[in-house]
Amino acid sequence: MDPSSEDRLFTLVDGQSKLIASLTPEQLRSTLPTHPVALPGREPQTGAPFDQLPPQLYKLRIRLDERLIASSPETATPEMIAGFRENERAMLSRLLASRSATRHPLGDRPTVVLSRGDERSDGREAAVIQAIRDVLQAIGDKEQLPRRPGLLGPEPR
Repeated sequence: MDPSSEDRLFTLVDGQSKLIASLTPEQLRSTLPTHPVALPGREPQTGAPFDQLPPQLYKLRIRLDERLIASSPETATPEMIAGFRENERAMLSRLLASRSATRHPLGDRPTVVLSRGDERSDGREAAVIQAIRDVLQAIGDKEQLPRRPGLLGPEPR
């Protein structure tokens, strides 16, 4: 389950919205900052779902998150940002290219792709459970995956 897709991530290049996966390394570099960028601070993550852990483990998890926050730099250098963004661009580019392969890398296995827009939805865990059930049933019955109303159905494979 991934909240984004290689064909939905864009950036501005020369004032135009461009698919990150379609950029050359040079085009991507033209979009990056040339000076250090302040990184936002944050508080340790508490509450749901972490509060479901046993009390000692919950406290340990908060302490480890505090250590992680304390070890994070206050700024990111242009080189750090460039390295991260180039890795992201290369990965997205490979994913996009794999779509045009003559044979899909997953073969004919039943596959459900779950995605969402910008909205927040409390139904995402239920969607994951339903997708798993659908795949298991399709395998067991040797049938096509069902299309679900309100959801994008599986892509034919």
